[in-house]
Amino acid sequence: MSSTDDEPAPLSRVPFAGMLVAIAALGEQLWNRLLVRVVSDREVSGLTHDLVVASAQFGELLRNTCALLGVLALTFAILEMIHPRVAAPLHQRLGLAGFAGIFVPTILLATVLPAERTTALVVLFALGAVNLLAILLSTSAGRRGAPMELRGAMVTATLASFFSFGATIVLLVGAITLWQHAHPIGTALHHAGEVSWWLALAALGVVAWPMERSRRVQVGLALVPLGLVLLAAYGGQWLAHTLEDEAFAGLSYGLLHGRLLLASMPTIYLVLHALALGVGVAGLVADDDGRRQAACAMLLLLASGVAPTTPLTLLTLALTLVMVWRVLVAQTLRAWLARARQDDLLALDHELDQAEG
Repeated sequence: MSSTDDEPAPLSRVPFAGMLVAIAALGEQLWNRLLVRVVSDREVSGLTHDLVVASAQFGELLRNTCALLGVLALTFAILEMIHPRVAAPLHQRLGLAGFAGIFVPTILLATVLPAERTTALVVLFALGAVNLLAILLSTSAGRRGAPMELRGAMVTATLASFFSFGATIVLLVGAITLWQHAHPIGTALHHAGEVSWWLALAALGVVAWPMERSRRVQVGLALVPLGLVLLAAYGGQWLAHTLEDEAFAGLSYGLLHGRLLLASMPTIYLVLHALALGVGVAGLVADDDGRRQAACAMLLLLASGVAPTTPLTLLTLALTLVMVWRVLVAQTLRAWLARARQDDLLALDHELDQAEG
């Protein structure tokens, strides 16, 4: 990543709306997929029925607020991306405009309308649009000047979206036609998407980590994910002993929708979630704009979970892809400016040598 002394490139700074959505989406994920599920078991939480209902209502408010903020953030981000001053190919600008015209109204309607009006067809429509966005933006992975980890994050995030879409389609076709091979094929695609999702998360973590900070600061920041991991491990063990095995497995699945290690190590999903959260938070305090934006993309990807199938998680996945694309473009422009300045200096040295000769 470039140092902070470089001139700020277009799209390099973290959008304030995107940061708000990342924080709100993570809060919604932890509240609705973890806390509400735990307190709903009154034997575990000891809360009254009114408090349980109030917590669920607050979670619904948090979900709708996050979705509305996400729609606004995605709209402004895409408008900025298709601006002529941004060095993006014409096919990407046209594709982004078409995606915005399809996806944003769909998610907005799914957010505003009652839950019973959000049919499976609407979700499939939005999922297909996000998959097309991933394929469209993945063409930026070959840009010169961007770190290899950033290119890998874009490619693996695209693969995760593609496998997720394929698993959903195969399982849907199997449910309609009673195809006997649908479940194993769909499960295999889901596992492949989960592996790609974790690889994308790891690549973004490498990019986001504040390497330009001093060693002492980095050690202090490392205590954040370490503390969260220990807390998640302890909490996971407590929940595993308190809840029934099926209930605890459902809790771990609900947090990230991971299946690969669910049967053997369900606690690992709580621990890995805490680790990714800590690394993403540490990246937000980096000096470099690109690292902070990569950290924001990492937190958004964490909030989307594996194989997102709800309007909010699809929205956070779309914002993740947009954020990674922004960093790719910004790093490409920085590398181009650095090469241009170097070429100018070499030309100047050559002219001075000729003048002295």
